[in-house]
Amino acid sequence: MRRALMIGCLVAGIALVLYPVVGTYLNERSFNDAVSHYEQAVQTLPDDVRRQMLAEARAYNDSLRGDPVHDPFVANSGYAVPDNYDDVLDVDGTGLMGTVSIPSIGLTLPIYHGTSDDVLAHGAGHIPQTSLPVGGAGTHTVLTGHTGLPTARLFTDLERLKEGDVFVIEVLGERRAYAVDDVSVVEPDDVSSIRVDGEHEYVTLLTCTPYGVNSHRLLVRGAPCDLPDDAALAAATPVSRPLVGALTAAAALAVALAVRAARRRRRRRAAGERS
Repeated sequence: MRRALMIGCLVAGIALVLYPVVGTYLNERSFNDAVSHYEQAVQTLPDDVRRQMLAEARAYNDSLRGDPVHDPFVANSGYAVPDNYDDVLDVDGTGLMGTVSIPSIGLTLPIYHGTSDDVLAHGAGHIPQTSLPVGGAGTHTVLTGHTGLPTARLFTDLERLKEGDVFVIEVLGERRAYAVDDVSVVEPDDVSSIRVDGEHEYVTLLTCTPYGVNSHRLLVRGAPCDLPDDAALAAATPVSRPLVGALTAAAALAVALAVRAARRRRRRRAAGERS
């Protein structure tokens, strides 16, 4: 009974340790599946349809200039947005409008319309009162994601970005790269840094900070730059299958060693009693 209890406790402990790692892997595989599905859907679009969708997105951006922006993590703080928001850049009806890749932290996420709880559980969200991510002077796109979820990295590692780091936005097959030119921490009601600038093009990545407190907002802003090479983009990959396999094997080995040690102790105890 004691041996069974010990083994049970060991297995439970290992499961507790592995839960966030395996959960993160499964979520990131789901994110990558969504990205792959989006890329395939874009490839099936006729060129004229793709051009029309981009034109609609740029027209949408023109209609937003000068509008106020509000914090995505404060309930009921958003202003009304145009009725067609959910339709613009929606290739397949899933609400997925593009992808964001950050090679320096090994991250690729789908970008969805809006900032609802469901959206932020499945990738990065686009704040509707900001420019859609199709580039151009006088646009400022803001993408947001959670920090500190136990089974998904999302924007948890955003705090590691520094000036000069590059991230890439892909929408309808068009890639745009942005080099980080400003990192700041602001109060939730301070939206002055994410408003549209009439002359410049920016993309800002936004998340809550500090970890576990979430009293402020971390803003990582990027300005257009040259695209990185394919090798750099390939670095933006999720937790690998071999890593999870290795951890699972290590857990199985730990259980086997514990069972073996318990059997040895039992044999020694039995031998002592006979002597």
